[in-house]
Amino acid sequence: MVSCTDSDAIEETEIRSTPYFPLRIGSTIDYQITEVIYRNEGQQIDTIRSQLRESITGQALNEAGDTIHIIERLSRPNENASWSRLSNHRILINDNQALRTEGNQTFIKLRLPIETGEEWNANAFFDDRALIDIGGESIDYYKGWTSRYQNRQDQVKILNQSYSDIIEVELASTENRLELRQANELYAAGIGLIYRGVNVLDTQCFDDCADVPWEEKAEQGHIYRQEIIDYN
Repeated sequence: MVSCTDSDAIEETEIRSTPYFPLRIGSTIDYQITEVIYRNEGQQIDTIRSQLRESITGQALNEAGDTIHIIERLSRPNENASWSRLSNHRILINDNQALRTEGNQTFIKLRLPIETGEEWNANAFFDDRALIDIGGESIDYYKGWTSRYQNRQDQVKILNQSYSDIIEVELASTENRLELRQANELYAAGIGLIYRGVNVLDTQCFDDCADVPWEEKAEQGHIYRQEIIDYN
């Protein structure tokens, strides 16, 4: 476990040895995934549930000579079904940044050392102005995203399991009459990502929907939850 200094910062060497961003071959985390997708101007709302397994299965060198770790991702519709291969992601810590590459997008997940209130552009390595397909419709997904360390939490409960020594990363927190962009991630020391929540929603109903919850007035986008089930 990692203790905080008076400045609420952690030395880089400490983070590398007891990371919130583990780089241990053989480690595995299972997640419960819940996604609500809005289609056809909100006339169709689909809820999809599944399970995701992420395992660090090996390492390799990238073109710059850095050691990257490979995450094998498996998916299944429920706990009684068999796992199917989904994709591979790549992670590394380089230049005081914890990086994760998903397809052709590399995200700066964490900045080191970790310090409450620190801000950074997590999407600096790709064009975050490009439209993203959600439910067959294009949406300005990353509009207004800026990562920021929030306060630490001694303990959180996810799916009735408690986890200790948590840092929260706020990924987005913007809202106007037409758009909602809210997202955050929770990391536990020695485990890694234990929770990801994203609300990316658009609507054209604003004059008559000022007091209507986004879950009811949304016409496009999705609500996404990724919650840890188990790890080893």
